[in-house]
Amino acid sequence: MFLTVFHFMGIIKIKKHDTLKKEHKPMKFKVILKPDLEDKGYNISCPALPGCHSQGDTVEEAISNIQDAIGLCLEVLNQRAVPATPQDKIMEVAL
Repeated sequence: MFLTVFHFMGIIKIKKHDTLKKEHKPMKFKVILKPDLEDKGYNISCPALPGCHSQGDTVEEAISNIQDAIGLCLEVLNQRAVPATPQDKIMEVAL
């Protein structure tokens, strides 16, 4: 049995695995969609990624735009990774 431990901002999650086989599920983010009463259309944001916002004339366009924005926010956050000590090694993993 294998354990994956995730610790972020005081939250700890542990998941048990019987094997190392990875399930291929798309990562899902919660978003908040709000009608824009002033300009018409919709504003949309991703609370998991502060500062990640978009908009669209339709619900479908707003969702498509926030998907692009989430990808770009994650790309920028990933580029900011720096080793804390000279012994640390930056590596990449695929989700």
